[in-house]
Amino acid sequence: MALPAGRLERIREWLVSVERAWVGWSLAPPERVLAEAAWRPDAPGTYCRRCGGSVGTGEQTPDGCGSCRDHVVNTDRIVRLDAYRDPMRAWVRAIKYRAWAEMAECLGRRLGDRLHRALRDDGPPDMSRTIVMPIPMPWQRRLYRGIDHARLIAESAAEAMGVPVVQLLAADNGPPQVSLTSARRSRRGVRMTVRSGIALDSLRDAVVVLVDDVRTSGGSLNTAARLVRRLGPRLVVAGVLAVTDDPARRGP
Repeated sequence: MALPAGRLERIREWLVSVERAWVGWSLAPPERVLAEAAWRPDAPGTYCRRCGGSVGTGEQTPDGCGSCRDHVVNTDRIVRLDAYRDPMRAWVRAIKYRAWAEMAECLGRRLGDRLHRALRDDGPPDMSRTIVMPIPMPWQRRLYRGIDHARLIAESAAEAMGVPVVQLLAADNGPPQVSLTSARRSRRGVRMTVRSGIALDSLRDAVVVLVDDVRTSGGSLNTAARLVRRLGPRLVVAGVLAVTDDPARRGP
């Protein structure tokens, strides 16, 4: 027998309240937090288009900046909101470790706006041939953390851009990148595979936007971009909330 609509609504509200209490969604409204911090996204000219690291006037060339010029970068360009510093660092950590889904969605929308502008600045974008793809998270880590933060950010970014989210890759379980040193990240890489049943030319001439929370060593984005390029895209763009700057640039 179907439940009355009023009772269903009360049950729904109760489940939402339990979920918020359980995963930590009872934090302050993100829009208010951003306003109180007087935070604004970084202007495009303040970071390298190739790696996303902070740059000063004249430091960036068509080949990148001093931090990435001699390194492999498999994406065509990157769009970021901020360097990985407070308050962005605190917000990202709350998204990942306190399951602050509302902030992931809020910042994802802002990232989507910036990505759309960046694609438009490079020429009239064909949004009908553009997809957003989150960096995949192993299901074990998703179960442990209670949130797939890259997926939430990607979904909100895609909504702001008016394009679909497509997950073409899968990730094997392993130690989180944050638990590894930079040297171990580079040696270990990130274990990802193209999902079974995906045709190797399924993205012919498309624009693929890879979305993650933070670019640290670039290992995850490089691995994902290398695999995605096998599917034939015209352009592979990275979109992240933050980029960890070269140690020489970091403040106290």
